[in-house]
Amino acid sequence: MKFILEYAGYGHDNLSLPKGIVLTNQERMEMCKIIADALKQFYNLDKSKNGEPFTVDGITINPEYLSKDINNRKLLKKIISEQNREIISGVNNKAELFNFVKNNTFDLFNHNGKYFRYVYGLLSSTSKKGKKFENNAFKVFREVAAKKGIDVIIEDPSLKEDIYGGIDGTFMHRGKRFTIQVKPLFKMETYQRDPTSYIIFCDGVLKELKTDYLIVTNEKETKVFRSKGITVFPSYFIAPKSNIID
Repeated sequence: MKFILEYAGYGHDNLSLPKGIVLTNQERMEMCKIIADALKQFYNLDKSKNGEPFTVDGITINPEYLSKDINNRKLLKKIISEQNREIISGVNNKAELFNFVKNNTFDLFNHNGKYFRYVYGLLSSTSKKGKKFENNAFKVFREVAAKKGIDVIIEDPSLKEDIYGGIDGTFMHRGKRFTIQVKPLFKMETYQRDPTSYIIFCDGVLKELKTDYLIVTNEKETKVFRSKGITVFPSYFIAPKSNIID
């Protein structure tokens, strides 16, 4: 019951798409599974050493870009309404969206598919933009650590950690390995039901935090939190204000 009240109280969990199509959080997860299963069928990403690009039939593919397929709202929007007709779907409602993705996984996600080059280009653009946000987040994290007298060198996670663990960066301190997750920040404010906490809205479907630190960032601000004690909901976090590090 508590989850239902929290979920209904803020109304940011549905994904609004063109043509009045709205996906619930459960439907978004179903879509993610369809796409993840397709990628697993077409590529063995676990064999891509350290997430390095690999070549299939003469085509070089970056597995990091493929991973962006799984929860990419921009891709869904393009499938529904691509003005340049790069993807011709004829989708007008939710059922047609699911049917199109299910029936066209090869054309969308296989390197020989007719839509693949366009989709891959879209993912590449998304990934590069995300990397820019990550780099800024890590810069702020290093500055925060420096205030504590700690010199942090942040390294990339393994591909498996990136895709399945939500880990965007790692660093060593006193012989121990620490992990960081970075999320695009939509809005952060004092939580009305508990003024000692923040409610933090972020883009994408949020999952249980498996990292030591959470960084939320946008073009205006970047905040660093200790992850322990943060409660995760599908599209927002509830974080004790004492978790913030500055």
